[in-house]
Amino acid sequence: VNDDGDTGSDLAQLDARGHVRVDRKDQTTFSDNLAYNPDTEIAIIPKPAFLEPREGYFLLGKGTVIVCDEADQGIRHVADYFRSQLTTVSGLQLKIVGAKSAPAKGMIRFVLRDDVAAPAEGYRLTVTQQAVELEAATPAGLFYGVQTLFQLLPPQALGTKRISGVRWQIPSLV
Repeated sequence: VNDDGDTGSDLAQLDARGHVRVDRKDQTTFSDNLAYNPDTEIAIIPKPAFLEPREGYFLLGKGTVIVCDEADQGIRHVADYFRSQLTTVSGLQLKIVGAKSAPAKGMIRFVLRDDVAAPAEGYRLTVTQQAVELEAATPAGLFYGVQTLFQLLPPQALGTKRISGVRWQIPSLV
């Protein structure tokens, strides 16, 4: 399903492994005015053609780690950006580790894969209660996937100062 608008088109679909894939064909970014309510429909801009909410949430906490190929500067830059923003607003000091140090659960994994059938800015996102996996063919795709992660988090994730009393969680989805 294409979403044709004034700023371009985006295509989102479910791939063979059950992951949401959003093909970005423009440079539209997220809106910081989205209201977060876990009891309502998940709101993502651009709206995916297919998104299947699942039961539960991935809860970020002190033990959450970001997993990526630390040697790849493009991936590391995106991981640092995500971590920096979350540290600013939540105070969480998320560690960035390589795949060999990845825990079985409690991780947000950024992966570059040649087999992601998407344009340069496309990505696949899977969120379970145990982990978040963001896959893309390029660092630009990972960057746009991070924008979606920020939309899925409570709106305070887009702030500029630390906020206490927020449950930092991402709804499970494929």
